[in-house]
Formats: sequence, C-alpha cells, structure tokens
Amino acid sequence: MKTLTLLLLIAPATLGCTGLAPAVKNPRSPEAWRSYWLAQHADDMKQPAPDPDPPHPVGHGQTVLLYPGMTIGKEMFDSMAERLRRDGFTPVLYEDPELLTDGVVPSAKRLAAEIERVAAASGQERIDVVAQCVGGVVSRYYLELLGGDKRIAHLVTFVSPHHGSAPARIADPVVDWQGMRDIRRDSAVLARVDREPVPATVRFTSIYSCHDDLILPHDTAVVAGAHNVELCAYPVDHFSPFWDPVVYRHVIDGLTAAP
Repeated sequence: MKTLTLLLLIAPATLGCTGLAPAVKNPRSPEAWRSYWLAQHADDMKQPAPDPDPPHPVGHGQTVLLYPGMTIGKEMFDSMAERLRRDGFTPVLYEDPELLTDGVVPSAKRLAAEIERVAAASGQERIDVVAQCVGGVVSRYYLELLGGDKRIAHLVTFVSPHHGSAPARIADPVVDWQGMRDIRRDSAVLARVDREPVPATVRFTSIYSCHDDLILPHDTAVVAGAHNVELCAYPVDHFSPFWDPVVYRHVIDGLTAAP
C-alpha cells in the first residue's frame, strides 16, 4: 500500500514506471481506485483481529451510518458493522455515488439527504455517524453548515484531514478531482468549516494516527471542540482502523459518551 501511496502522491509520470501501474490503469477513475483498495485489503477485511475484551451490548438499537472516504468502498466497513450489530447498534452502510470526488459541498448535500432518509426509516429523530477520512470532513461540513446537529447525536471520524492534508497538493494534478482540491491545506472549503464551532449538542470524536502516511501532518485531524484521540503508541495506519479492535473501542466510546 505504501508503494501505491507514493505512486499517487509523487507525480503522474511515476505511474508508468512500476509494475503496480496496471492495477490502476486510469488514475483519474474513482472506481478504479475503489477496486484497487478493496483488492489490497481483501484479506484484512475477512480476518479482522478479535476483540480482546468485547463490550457488552450498549447500542440499544441506535442507528449508526457508516460513511467511507474518497474512493473507498462501503465494504471496508463490514467488520465494524458486524461488531456494531453484536453490541446493540443498527448499522447502515452508505457509499457516496460519486465516491466524494466531486467536492465536499455536493457530497455533504447528498449526505444530508441520505441521513434524512435513514432517520425517517429508523423512526429516530437523530442518528449517529461514523466516517472515515474525507467522509469525516464531509460529515463535519454537514454538521456545522447544513444543520446536521438536528439529525446527528454522535459523530465519530477517523483519519480525517479536517484541516487538509499536505500530500493532496501533489495528488491533485494526478487525479484531477474537486474532492482532492477541497482537502488541500489551502482549501477555501476547509477554511469556511473552521470558522464554525462544533455544535454543543453533538458529541464529536476525532481519532487519528501518527502512523498514517496519507494524512499529514497528523494533527490536521485535531478539531477544536471535539474529543480528539491520538494513536501514536499504537500502530494503526490509514486503513486498519476499519477492522482494528482497539480503534473500535474508541469508536464505541464516542458513540456512547454524553455530548
């Protein structure tokens, strides 16, 4: 995975100089990346590490929308969804139809519509959201700028570049997606989100890792007004939080804590 990360982030010309290039024949295709990530982590998804101390059922049927990041398939959330069902939650997997590549704002509007649909179907006025990477950025935009505090009780994000990621500047010309431009460190969209406070009625948890080679600097995930969880002594990278049992316990803490 680190090799592919370098291919994506260094320069377009690099894509033609390695044996991995055929795996993503069209680097501007979101679906090509989606397929690649799923293939790369197929074994991890099938055999997640067991919980050393499984929590007791604590969800009481609360609906949790699971929302993956840019070009990430919803299947990545399968093991977490199984754990949530075991622990009394009702997980719903949502994958953005554009895979978040057309920008934070249109993605947030689609997320708003999906949350309205899920809330109505569940009969719950407010649901919870667990979002990965750019999915967390979009969720924060919805929460702070589109009235999401009326529909979200708990928001948990992990490995999310809330203040932008430095490698996005280099990746931008490779993929040519508005979504990538929106997570640059100089992004006007992120600056707008930063001007808004986290609603006091929502419990917001941001989990991040010092071992993540895609989200740099690592403290870009730190959000004022949120409960920020730094994982540096514990080795998780950009993708392993999907199935890591220790990260899952932090997710549970975020879903059950009072605002």
